[in-house]
Amino acid sequence: MQTTIDRGFLRRLYLYYIPFRHFRNAARGDILLREQNYRYNREQRQVLPSYLMKWAVLCGVFLCSAELAHAISQDFPSARQLLLCWEIVSGVGFALGVALMSNIAAGWAYLTYMR
Repeated sequence: MQTTIDRGFLRRLYLYYIPFRHFRNAARGDILLREQNYRYNREQRQVLPSYLMKWAVLCGVFLCSAELAHAISQDFPSARQLLLCWEIVSGVGFALGVALMSNIAAGWAYLTYMR
């Protein structure tokens, strides 16, 4: 029985949820390379709304999970410590997801409206 998480699975999760692999660094190189990378990034901005939607759904799942853990902990005081840990992990996941969503939205807005 395999007890470790498959690295391929973690890579697929990373590729599914993190959009930054689609973009190039437009802050390095000479002026022509930076301009070329910026144009490339503007073309790639079309993938950002789909990543924003994925994170919105995942944040909804985290928020519902935290609320579910809180509701269950009211009914089962003996498992309160475990459910509190579940609630904290879900809340931290939600907060990190909201922070990443704000970065994705700001990046999309910048690449869409700034020339």
